[in-house]
Amino acid sequence: MVSRLSVAAPLSVAAAVLVSVLVSPLPAGRHGATTVKVPRIRLVPPAEFIQLISGTFRGAWADAFYVQGVLALTEETPNRHDRVRDIQSRLRLATILDPRLVQAYFFGGVVIGQDRETIRMGIAFLQEGLERSPQEWRLPYWIGFGYYALGDYLEATAYYDRAARLPDAPAFLRSGQPYLYYLARRVDLGITYLEGLLHSIQDKGQLEWITLKLRWLKGMAYLEQKAEEFTRIYGAPPKRLEQLVESGLIDAIPEDPFLGGYVWDLASGSVKSRPRSPR
Repeated sequence: MVSRLSVAAPLSVAAAVLVSVLVSPLPAGRHGATTVKVPRIRLVPPAEFIQLISGTFRGAWADAFYVQGVLALTEETPNRHDRVRDIQSRLRLATILDPRLVQAYFFGGVVIGQDRETIRMGIAFLQEGLERSPQEWRLPYWIGFGYYALGDYLEATAYYDRAARLPDAPAFLRSGQPYLYYLARRVDLGITYLEGLLHSIQDKGQLEWITLKLRWLKGMAYLEQKAEEFTRIYGAPPKRLEQLVESGLIDAIPEDPFLGGYVWDLASGSVKSRPRSPR
């Protein structure tokens, strides 16, 4: 029988060799009178190998790769996509070694995004994390943020909704989604979503806020329906909402309870809310 000591000794030697190969000092920096050297991990080995040799120091290894991934965000490289892959490989290894390092996903999935391509790379990284930690509400929330940055508001809403249903998710996640439906020009989905919330929310303050947003979206849906009717009658959409009143289709433009008033947007051919004027 092979003793534990005979197995542990080769692994200890392997760990020492690995450290000497993978880690090299960065140029020394100064903090007051003390010189500090930060190790630079040259390569990112397979997670299985690090798990094998790390033993009881797995948390320390995780911290090392996490810190190196964060520090690498400040480095400039000729190829941006290679840089993203390098940073994510370090942060990925950190989260495999220590699943509690959820903040690593923030750096590798949100901070990393500088253009549409790197934002998509960040979303893919976050989706990996969601597979490993499906009950962590921050992961679908950050994915939704990525899709929001890409202008894919319906996909953003789907992930925000997923985040809102997970344990410990903050209440604001539920109340913010109707605005994304508005941006996506799917007011009907926003109304359906809010009507569903009315039956599941007990807090009086939240119910008042949801009712306000529901009135806002229903007013918009009503005006869009009348604008479609105007288009069928006159062969062209209205240029302003006042034409719906002038044509007799509505008695008055409903009050906008949420923003600064409903307006007809010529560019998109839809009803929008005017921002409130500063007082």
